[in-house]
Amino acid sequence: MLPLTPQIAFRFRTYWSIVAHRRNQKPGVRFPCTKLKTEGVWTPLDARGGPTSDHKLARVARLNAGFVAAANDPGFRRQPFV
Repeated sequence: MLPLTPQIAFRFRTYWSIVAHRRNQKPGVRFPCTKLKTEGVWTPLDARGGPTSDHKLARVARLNAGFVAAANDPGFRRQPFV
């Protein structure tokens, strides 16, 4: 599980400043939860642990097991982006 913590919110804001000039929406730390769900990276969960499609209710994200395995594989991480 990946909880929404103050540290993650801070990191999001820091990275947002790098890409803000390319985006036209306001930064929202919960917004990526619903977008990355579509990509299969994670499932956003509400405060009770149930799946939610409402980014305002997302409190935790359950990471896709395949994504976690790939992220933990040094060989995978060295592969160039396609």
